[in-house]
Amino acid sequence: MTDRGFTFIELIVVMILLAFAGSLVYVNVGRSVGGNQAKMFARELTVMMKTARRLAVEQGAPATLVISAQDRTCQIDGETRTLKIPEQIQVDAEAIQLRDDGGIELAFYADGSTNGGILSILVDNTLRYRIGVDVLTGAIQVKSGDGVTGDG
Repeated sequence: MTDRGFTFIELIVVMILLAFAGSLVYVNVGRSVGGNQAKMFARELTVMMKTARRLAVEQGAPATLVISAQDRTCQIDGETRTLKIPEQIQVDAEAIQLRDDGGIELAFYADGSTNGGILSILVDNTLRYRIGVDVLTGAIQVKSGDGVTGDG
C-alpha cells in the first residue's frame, strides 16, 4: 500500500481471491442440492417399494414396481401414482430383473418375499444411496456413504 491507496496489483490479487472463494461456494452449493435431491428421491422410492410390498400382501397377488429408463419414471403396475426421476439422478440395478426396454422390474409377492436385489442412486456418476431388498423377507434397507440410514 502506498500513501495514496492500494496498487493495481494488490487490487487484482484481492479480486482473484474473491473470485476463487465465490467459485468454491458455488460448487459446494451445487453438490448439496444434488445430494438433497438424491436423498428425497431415495426416500420416495423406498416408500413406493414398501407400498408395492404392502399391496402384494394385502391383495394376495404379486405387485411389480417398474422403473422406466426411457420415461424416467417409477410406478407400481396398476397404480396411478408416478414418481419422476430427476435429471441429475441415475438408477442402476444389481441382481434385479431388467426389462427388454432397459427398465427395471422389482416384483413383490403375496408372502412378502420379492425377487430382490440392489438399486443404486447416483448423482453425476457418484454413488449417493444403495437400496437393498431382501429376497426372503422383502425388507428394504437404505445405505448412504456414511452407513445405514433406514430400513423397512
